[in-house]
Amino acid sequence: AVLLERKGYRILARNFRCRRGEIDLVAADGDTVVFCEVKYRTYGTGGDPLAAIDRRKQNRIIATARYYLYTHGYPENVSCRFDAVSFTQGRALHLVNAFTA
Repeated sequence: AVLLERKGYRILARNFRCRRGEIDLVAADGDTVVFCEVKYRTYGTGGDPLAAIDRRKQNRIIATARYYLYTHGYPENVSCRFDAVSFTQGRALHLVNAFTA
């Protein structure tokens, strides 16, 4: 969240959960709602953290994002995107538009 805030994003929700799944961070980047998946690996163990965001995980995030937008009263044409942040060996990587719905 701190990384995104430093880039000018406004955090709307942390660890949003529903039956469909969970989203680590929901933020606003201007008029765009950003759903962000955060992955962390210590000392390079477990492989590339972003590889853990497979198609199945993406589909769960997308379904959860739709639910978030619906329950928070956003219009159907709201601009949104899916970002990913990975932390490995003390480095942070922010992938803007990591996948699409």
